[in-house]
Amino acid sequence: MDWLLLGLTPPAYSSNSTADTPGRRAFISPAQDQATCGACVGFAFTAAAEAAVNVYLQQSWDKLSLPEQDVSFCKLSPRVDGRSGLTYEKLVDNVLSGKLPEGGAFSMANGGSALNTIGNIKSQIMLNGGAITSIAMSPAVFKRFSVWGSTAAVFNTTEDLSPSRSAGTPEINPYTHALFCYGWRDMPKGEGHWLCKNSWSPRWGNNGTIKIAYGAACIMQPDYTFALQFHEGSDAARAAAIKARLKPDMRIDSAKPGCIFPSPSPNPPPNPCQAGAAPDASGACVCNSAFTPAFNGNSLIACLEGNNPAACPASVPIEVKTLASVPVVLQCITESTPCPAGFTLVLYNGNPSVRQECRPDQGGCNYAGYSLRVTKLDNTLIGCVNATSNACPFVAYRSASTGWAMERCVDTPSCPAWSASSNHIYTVTAMAAGASAPSACLTLNAASQACPDVDGLKFPIEVIFTEPTAPVCGGTTACTTTRAVACMAATSNCPPRFSLRLFRNPNNNFSAPPELIECRQTRSACDLNGPSMGFSFVNSGDYTIEVKNGNALDGCVGSTPPSAPLPIPTPGRLPTAAPWPLAAPL
Repeated sequence: MDWLLLGLTPPAYSSNSTADTPGRRAFISPAQDQATCGACVGFAFTAAAEAAVNVYLQQSWDKLSLPEQDVSFCKLSPRVDGRSGLTYEKLVDNVLSGKLPEGGAFSMANGGSALNTIGNIKSQIMLNGGAITSIAMSPAVFKRFSVWGSTAAVFNTTEDLSPSRSAGTPEINPYTHALFCYGWRDMPKGEGHWLCKNSWSPRWGNNGTIKIAYGAACIMQPDYTFALQFHEGSDAARAAAIKARLKPDMRIDSAKPGCIFPSPSPNPPPNPCQAGAAPDASGACVCNSAFTPAFNGNSLIACLEGNNPAACPASVPIEVKTLASVPVVLQCITESTPCPAGFTLVLYNGNPSVRQECRPDQGGCNYAGYSLRVTKLDNTLIGCVNATSNACPFVAYRSASTGWAMERCVDTPSCPAWSASSNHIYTVTAMAAGASAPSACLTLNAASQACPDVDGLKFPIEVIFTEPTAPVCGGTTACTTTRAVACMAATSNCPPRFSLRLFRNPNNNFSAPPELIECRQTRSACDLNGPSMGFSFVNSGDYTIEVKNGNALDGCVGSTPPSAPLPIPTPGRLPTAAPWPLAAPL
């Protein structure tokens, strides 16, 4: 039967080429990225499921692009991946509920058996969009495969990995990897290659795909090659669907009734570009005018149906738009792709703030709704933020006097330095626990020096710098300078040099456990009192009750009013925090 199946298949076919498929549809979505998730099998099966549904509905890939990271083990809790196991059927039930057409069902094609002939494999690629297979390579060859960057060459390395190799040959523990293959091209003398999609992002290979020579890398081994189908529930409906998917250039040979033969291969050769694209004079693939190009870096990865789409799909979410008052979407690009020349002004939106559009730079933030400038430290304009989102993709500059509204958005690794003579604004660092760059640069109320504790800006713990520093003021030595140099999240640890933790009962509720409110310069005794700290300061009071970790002073508890019961915080310092990029050199 294999010779008959081979006779029914053309010499070249791609489920992602509108020149090959019935209805002129591209069924295969761009490659996604499994990252560090050990789920190549899950990604290959997800790609097969997506293709099978698109073939079943005769629709382009952008109508159903399944979230492979979600479906393929990577985001399940408790942690499950291809090594610890979960049935694909269970994944589909859990994650894809409501996303697939009613009236159909998934099943393994070929009666659930592996595809053990070339004819079987090619027929399943035509009927269901592709086949799941594995490859095997020695570690040295796999290393070359992992950095494969050629867009034209065919990967054609073959190895003998069998245990019965010649005596004295070192044992090989091969690496295996799963792929989804969606096409082929036959060449003279029985040579040719498969077209396969990997799960290592569009940055790998040719936009995430690769050509693998017949027989190379142990590809399409009979025990490791399967197809997934999505089909009608009844046999009659299934037969009608298969008939509809036969290539339109299949014809009946009138001289031999009952025999179907493929028409001759088209001349000129099939279009080498993506569906909806054609090569220009230089050979580069360019989308036709009825399509919108989608790019990853400089590589065209797809042509989206229709020009000026209402929104770009999730795989290429950034919109490149014109200057017009009613803008037109010219391109869709991936999150890692820089804005193209002529469209370098970035528009940010949302909370958290993310890049949404690339627009022409008019020399200012003149686009409706995007009035707040995003600049480099030297005030060079790089983008505009939707001010109503009150969020910055870099570091927000905020002041207590404006209710903590965002006043500037700056791409900077640190806040401005405090200077007694020249600068008191935006010098206080607001740092999230474990972060290496500030979330905001703050100007506090000059009298109270109180850190913000409001929705969207919860950094209630003050890190206080006082002078004189030798000895550290407090107790019998009154402080002449008392100012906050940083504001920390409630879950943070006091930074080095400010290791003395001050605790106070929340809202003066002396039946509640004290909470950390302030980090002070390290000292050896709890002798801080209101007069020495300065009564105008928000946390002024007497801190005379010691909290010790063994014999070491760990913190001080507020002792006013002295007659109230004071539950003592649990002794013991939290793990040492990473060094803090404080705004002022101390």
